[in-house]
Amino acid sequence: MKKIIVSVICLLFLACSSDKETSTIPENFTLKHVVTEKNSEESIVYTQEFIMDNDGKVVQEKFQSMLYPNQSSTSTFEYDNEGRVLKEIRNKKVVYTVVWNVDVATVKDIDANLIFTCIFQNGKLMQYSSTGNNYKFNYDQNDNVISEENNGDVFVEFLDYDTTVLNPMYLIKSIGILRMASNPYFKNFYQTKKAYPFEDIDFSVPLTYYTYQKTIGVENRIIKITNNENNYTSKFEYK
Repeated sequence: MKKIIVSVICLLFLACSSDKETSTIPENFTLKHVVTEKNSEESIVYTQEFIMDNDGKVVQEKFQSMLYPNQSSTSTFEYDNEGRVLKEIRNKKVVYTVVWNVDVATVKDIDANLIFTCIFQNGKLMQYSSTGNNYKFNYDQNDNVISEENNGDVFVEFLDYDTTVLNPMYLIKSIGILRMASNPYFKNFYQTKKAYPFEDIDFSVPLTYYTYQKTIGVENRIIKITNNENNYTSKFEYK
């Protein structure tokens, strides 16, 4: 599956195993995600600032692109009485709506065109379907994603989870179906990703193991993630 950085959809990585309890972060706070170029951490690619309410739901996201300033935006979100996201209003215009039918969420754009459908089970995202592709998530006993399938074939695996450390983007799970590429349904941090380094359907290059490294700050929170897969570093601030 081809991964690219585009405006509001951001990258996120995760990772190792232990019996200790996962760190937690208080509600009613702001998470700031800063993406920089790996070889020049002063060169910021984009920033995201997520503002949470007392229930831990994202109520506002401020996105700023340094490469494409005209793509910068401010989004707010609406929820139903069960805390499920219903709308994204970006720069004062509704860009996505979500229709829920029990554990099935259908995401549509401003013109009511179907974008994709998500199927949940016990709060976990199990499947999502889009443009002829049917993706499935497989979980371990700690509720972490260990692999993804596309139309029945495993195309990526996530290994070596550290269950003592929370994936920062897990905190934006309330808007997860609108920020799928950020891995908001990955609870903890993975150290290894096993995948084909391909574009589209070119499988000529063999499976590759990519590694991810974390830097831990106060209260056992991840403040930095680096990797050998791409040219970007993620930094996190908690307020």
